[in-house]
Parts: sequence; structure tokens; C-alpha cells
Amino acid sequence: MNHPRVTGVAAILVALGPIVFFAIFVFWSGAGLSQTDAADPTVAIPFLRTHGLLLVAPTLNSIVMHLAAIVLAVGLWATLRERAPLLATTGALLGVLWGVADITQSLVLYNAVLSAPTADPATIDVVTKGVQNTAHLGGGLWTLTVVATSTAFFGRAHRALGVVAGTVFALHALIVPVMPQWFYFEYILLPLWFGWTGVAILRSPAAASGAKLAPAWT
Repeated sequence: MNHPRVTGVAAILVALGPIVFFAIFVFWSGAGLSQTDAADPTVAIPFLRTHGLLLVAPTLNSIVMHLAAIVLAVGLWATLRERAPLLATTGALLGVLWGVADITQSLVLYNAVLSAPTADPATIDVVTKGVQNTAHLGGGLWTLTVVATSTAFFGRAHRALGVVAGTVFALHALIVPVMPQWFYFEYILLPLWFGWTGVAILRSPAAASGAKLAPAWT
């Protein structure tokens, strides 16, 4: 298996995830569920119960994106562990936590909305957002550990963007409940950083040859 190429493709898939989510939510608006209403569980969940197919696309996108995040976390760990074993391993576990928790959140929401018609919308919202907040905290901290352990692989500008993206991502749990617009920063920064990460890895000589990754990717 060409480990660098798999890792690079995984990063690109993660980058595409928020872009696809944005397109889906625009489509929802055209289907009758505005962005404002989509943020209100007492409006969004009853609407989605009567338009169940609208939940299929974001659920599938979440599964693809976050499985790719797990592959990326493991792929980066395989390289970065040699330079900082404890930090790289801790970061990889947080990255896997992000992927697993966000997939769990998506499947819980999907099944609660479509298979539990009597479930209280507010309760569904509290449970799924609690899982999502945990996921994003893990994802943000993982991003920061990648920055901290990849000085030999990525350039300064890439790592600076990673610090900003990781911090914004990790603060999701604290800020989104009081300022939902924070999501927009994540939707801009995460595709940029993960996309850059994927392109840098795929352009590396190691990706072309299938050899082990070596400094520097950018």
C-alpha cells in the first residue's frame, strides 16, 4: 500500500467534507428549511421527519469525511511518532476520537429523527451537540499536535494556518453554543488546512514512489 498517497487522499476528503456540508445546507434552504430554522431543533427536526431523504446526504458525507479523518490520523501518526512518540500518539488518539464521535453523532441524529418519532427534539439536540462538541474539541487538539510534531515536514506558513485552524476547531465547544456563526470560521479554515496538507503530501516524492515520508512535504 502506498501509505503517503492514502494519507494525502484522506486529507483531501476531509477538506471536501465541510464544502459538501455547505452545499447540502444551501440545498436545504431551497427545499424549505432555512439556515435559521435548521439551527432550531423545534423547527428542523419536525421538518426533517417529514422530509427524511434530506438527512441521507449529510449523514453519508459525515461518514465519508470522518472515516477519512481516522485514516489521516493514523497515517500521520505512522510518520510523526518517530520524532515525538507520546505527543504524536496522543494526537492520533484525539484524531480518531474526532472521527468516531462525529460519525456517532450523525448516526444518532439520523436514527433519532427518522426512527424515533416521539423523541423530544430538544433532547435530541442536546445529546447530538454534546457528542459533536466533544468530537470537535478532539479534532482541534489533534490538529495542534500535528503542527507541533511536523516541523520537519511542513513549512512555517502551513503550520501557522494549522495553529489558527486547530484553535478555532477546538474552541467550537465553548463558542458555538453562544455564537453559532463560529461554524463559518471552521468551514473556511478546515478545508484550507486539510486541503493544503493533502496536496503537500501528494506532491511529495514519497507519494510518487510509495516510499516512507521524509522531510519536507512543503
